[in-house]
Amino acid sequence: MIRHSFGLVLLRKLPIQCFSFPRWKSVLAVTMIGFLTGLSLAENGMVDAEHFPLPVTIGAGMVASWAAFILIYAILNWWVRRGARWDGKGDLFNLLAAATLFSGIVSGVLLLFIDSPVVMFVVWLYSILIAVEALSATMENVTRIYSLCGVLMAQVISMFFCTLLLVTLFSIFLRFIKN
Repeated sequence: MIRHSFGLVLLRKLPIQCFSFPRWKSVLAVTMIGFLTGLSLAENGMVDAEHFPLPVTIGAGMVASWAAFILIYAILNWWVRRGARWDGKGDLFNLLAAATLFSGIVSGVLLLFIDSPVVMFVVWLYSILIAVEALSATMENVTRIYSLCGVLMAQVISMFFCTLLLVTLFSIFLRFIKN
């Protein structure tokens, strides 16, 4: 998985059959990204450490990362199947996990050490490019523009949903510890 993920980071064209590795690798990758997300939220001072202990913040990061991943997967699965652009052969779940592995790790590690919105925005833009290229290169009838529209739509919806999810989780936790 790591070799193919690195190939996607280098914007190489890979057939979708390359992504038929065991599902546990994708699950581990998304979980690790969630762990790094929660850790970076806690260590970078984005979450009040007095009210939210490290395990709670890491757990919330993992829940939000999984929610975002599943939502993006569902939206893009629907998007690329529209108009018979993709026949469903191949593993879109593994493709998306491989496409997000390096950008998720890089953004998590950078957020731990560098508090720069500009750097994070550049990493986010490059992760969009990786996803767009991954979809358009592995699926014959999915153009870059069509892929870009689907990825942006999925990103916006998942960011909105995950923001609501994190706010809800943290407010529930605050109410729980106050009582």
